[in-house]
Amino acid sequence: KTLTDFKKKRSARLRRQVNNVMKLIGLSRNETILEVGVATGKFSSLMSKDNSVYAADIMFENLKRAQRAVEELGDKDDFFCIQANCATLPVRDARFDKVLAIDVIEHLSDDIFVSFCREAYRILKRNGCFYIYTPNLLHPFELARPFRPVLRREHIGVRRRATICRCLQENKFIIKRSYFNNFFRRISIEAQ
Repeated sequence: KTLTDFKKKRSARLRRQVNNVMKLIGLSRNETILEVGVATGKFSSLMSKDNSVYAADIMFENLKRAQRAVEELGDKDDFFCIQANCATLPVRDARFDKVLAIDVIEHLSDDIFVSFCREAYRILKRNGCFYIYTPNLLHPFELARPFRPVLRREHIGVRRRATICRCLQENKFIIKRSYFNNFFRRISIEAQ
């Protein structure tokens, strides 16, 4: 359903998310990109048209979904799947121009998030960028999380923008941009 909504552009939330993420990552051509936590594959499918895209996810079902999305909307010849935990990615050093974590880090414990930051730094090329798009802990929607059973169970690592930036800096990143989207609800960060 999500991919269908995305294709038909009927969902205002999906359109907003896609616009925010594409604005954040400043997509170019001929880049090597890793998207961690692919879910439906909508971003992988968009990026695969002019770039070499690798999708990493711990869940095989998500990778299959992403593969179908790329076959429908992108270029399957430049799309590759990696089933892996983001804390230990089976990828050589300095491999990617961009690493993306779109609606991912809120599902990670603090320890896994720190390990993921280290891995992102290790696998990025010199001058490569790490992009994070995530919910903001201080938004009223997230503050109501204790009263929403699904989010309470799934969003175990919603953080403040300052906390995310500090973790990135402690792991050798330089923050290039950090801002809020959608009336303070989402955080966008570009780190190098």
